[in-house]
Amino acid sequence: MGSIDVQQYELIEQRADRYRFEKRNSFQAGTGSAGCLIPPHEYHRIANRSTDTAISIHIYGGDMDHCAMFEPAGGDWFVRREKSLGLDL
Repeated sequence: MGSIDVQQYELIEQRADRYRFEKRNSFQAGTGSAGCLIPPHEYHRIANRSTDTAISIHIYGGDMDHCAMFEPAGGDWFVRREKSLGLDL
């Protein structure tokens, strides 16, 4: 089984609809590891850097029908976009 790289970010500046983040902690989540990403660590990137299969299970405390994504907008800046979520049945 593979592992998942988790890079945490801190929001350091916001100007209108643009956001700037700084990298903070990063770690590899391997088989059987668990963690939580709650304030102030809710900004993060998850990536599988391997060709091995990696599975990540996310559990939330309530209904979640959307989330925020941050798309590059040049330099260190990002634009926030809403992403609809649903179930694959």
